[in-house]
Amino acid sequence: SFQGAGWGAAILGVISIIFGIILLGQPLLSAAVLPWVLGIFGIVGGIFAVIAAFRLR
Repeated sequence: SFQGAGWGAAILGVISIIFGIILLGQPLLSAAVLPWVLGIFGIVGGIFAVIAAFRLR
C-alpha cells in the first residue's frame, strides 16, 4: 500500500553509517566535521518530516 515509503529512511540510514565510519576513522577531523554532519542531518530529517506530514494529511 505504501510502495517506496521506506526509501528516504533507508538512504538516510546508509549515509549515517558511512559518516559514522568516516568519523570513527578520523578522530581529529571528527571534531571539525561533527557540527556540520549533525546540522545537515537535522535539516534533511526536518525536510523529510515536513514532506511526510503533508503526505499524511
